[in-house]
Amino acid sequence: MLVLPPLIIIALFAVLLIMPAFEERGKLATEVEKQNNEIQTAKKGAEKLSTLMAENERLRSKLFELQMQLPEEKEVSGLLRQVSELGIKSGLQIVLWKPKDKVVHPSKEVYEIPVEVEMLGNYHRFGQFFSSITKLSRTVNVYNINMRIAEQRQKGTILNVGFTAMTYSMIPEKERQEMAAKEKKK
Repeated sequence: MLVLPPLIIIALFAVLLIMPAFEERGKLATEVEKQNNEIQTAKKGAEKLSTLMAENERLRSKLFELQMQLPEEKEVSGLLRQVSELGIKSGLQIVLWKPKDKVVHPSKEVYEIPVEVEMLGNYHRFGQFFSSITKLSRTVNVYNINMRIAEQRQKGTILNVGFTAMTYSMIPEKERQEMAAKEKKK
C-alpha cells in the first residue's frame, strides 16, 4: 500500500505531463524538418534567381527587338506606302493596290493586315523590288505570287505579277483583354 500511491502518482505524472511533452517534441521536430526542407528549396531557388533574371532580361530585349519589327497600327499605312514606293522606285507599274480588312492572327497577339497587289514590269525589276522589301526594318511577308506574261516586247517580256503583301501590327493590350473576355463568354 505504501508503494502503490507513489507509483500511481508517477504513472499519472508520466501520462499527463511527460508523454504529451514527448508527443509535442516529436511534432516540433517534424515541423522543424519540414521548415528546413523549405529553406533548402528556397536557397536553391535563390541561387537560380540571378540566372533567371538574366534570362528574363535577355528575353525582354529579344521581345522588344521583335516588337520593333511590327509596326503599330497607326504606322501600317506608312509602311504600306513605303512598299508601294519601293515598287515605283524599282520601275514597276502598280495596277492594283487593294487593302483588305485586318484579321486577328491565330496567336491572338497580332493583327494580320493583307494588301492585294498587282504590278507590271520586267523580271529583273521584280527581283529588285522583292529584294528591297527584305531590307525593310518592319515585317512584310509576300505570298500567293502569281506571274503571267502581260505582253512580249522586243526589249523583253513584261510580266503581270499579283501577290498578297502581309504586314502585322501588335494588338493593343486593351483590345486583347476585350477579346479574351469575349472568348470566355463563348
